[in-house]
Amino acid sequence: MNTEERSDTMKDNVLISVSGSHIYENYTEDLMEMLTPGNYYVKDGTYTISYSEAESDSSNSYTTTLTIDPNRRITIIREGEVPSHMVFEQGQKHILYYDTEFGAVTIGVSANRVNADLTENGGDIEIDYSIEIDHAVASDNILKLNVRKTKPYNLS
Repeated sequence: MNTEERSDTMKDNVLISVSGSHIYENYTEDLMEMLTPGNYYVKDGTYTISYSEAESDSSNSYTTTLTIDPNRRITIIREGEVPSHMVFEQGQKHILYYDTEFGAVTIGVSANRVNADLTENGGDIEIDYSIEIDHAVASDNILKLNVRKTKPYNLS
């Protein structure tokens, strides 16, 4: 098996620590932390992290995939009942359009700081960003992830 085939088929099991804070216009802060198993692989200098999560107050579940390209652009795609697709590039603003249960919304995502310190063994990601809804800042946010490989275990 050559290296390219291996990188396509070999996904490392990892433990992912996710924490986030959202500060809203009225200065209320919403904190989130979780620890979850996931998958991690590197191909052609692009890192991919994926994990599943469930909302604690509903039966909704999501699959989240982060892609970090060689230029340190981070894309986060959440698949589930309310899917989302966000792109983070330091100093850049990306405009996204979402269909919600309340109608279509224009969202701007401005990345103030994007830091990804990853190796084939895992590492850390930190994104400091603002979200605008219809051109007004709705929240300032920080998302942190720590990815570390887990050791295989034998149940016998």
